Amino acid sequence: LVGVVVLLEFAPRTSPCAARPSGHWKRRALRCYLPLLFAVCACLAARWAVLGMLATPPENIPLIDNPVAHPDHNLAPGDSRFLVRWGTPLAVFGKAARLTLWPNPLCWDYSYESIPTVKRWSDRRLAAGAASLLVIGLAMVISYRRKRLVFIAVGFSLLTYLMVSNTAVVIASLFAERYLYLPSAGVCM
Repeated sequence: LVGVVVLLEFAPRTSPCAARPSGHWKRRALRCYLPLLFAVCACLAARWAVLGMLATPPENIPLIDNPVAHPDHNLAPGDSRFLVRWGTPLAVFGKAARLTLWPNPLCWDYSYESIPTVKRWSDRRLAAGAASLLVIGLAMVISYRRKRLVFIAVGFSLLTYLMVSNTAVVIASLFAERYLYLPSAGVCM
């Protein structure tokens, strides 16, 4: 939510008359950002109180659930630990982008090795994920001044997917189609 609010704040206005008046940021901080900061802190405090931690440490995530949490597992000579940790989420992003646009085939369970980890630079899935991210990034850049709604929609999709992408935080699962529910709202926009 914080990222989406910031995205909306900095999305370009559609008319030149929409310039921000003096004192805008002070009022905005008191009305929007301070209550939002309070809500975020309250949620994090509640999570800490219940779980005793903010995020599950990667070593506590079973390999069968998320191999990205264990990038050293089953590496052959020439395989890259870096690509297992960072290339696999990029390849999964390509899969997520494709499933968001054309949801076929769907799968009820993406358990261990249903999505193999990326271990080499020559993996086509890595290139597909990078190409997807590049196209989406270009769409944001092009739409920044031309189509505010497209900029917001694409940014909303990216920001909401970021939380389940295993990039900001390693989560308990590599991928699930239910992780696309909120990002697909941006695609629908």
